Amino acid sequence: MTGGGVVVGLITMVLGVVITVGSVRQSRRSKQSAAWPTVGGVVVMSRVVEDDEGEYQADVTYEYEVAGCGYYGTRIRFGYCGGPRRGSAQ
Repeated sequence: MTGGGVVVGLITMVLGVVITVGSVRQSRRSKQSAAWPTVGGVVVMSRVVEDDEGEYQADVTYEYEVAGCGYYGTRIRFGYCGGPRRGSAQ
């Protein structure tokens, strides 16, 4: 194998490790969140937006209250949640 081939192989391997570690972390967060306590809330804004690459994503803002303190959030789930079709974001 040439020097260039070794470099390409190492870069590919490192990228594979980075992607695998990221996927494991997202999976762990998702499983942990299933055990979190729940509270009612209100969706105050909801729309589908298209980014510069033509991918559609949900843009949501919600409010909730815990122990008398008001909070708001925009996270729908851990990880990427868009797609090439508008229906995937609705």
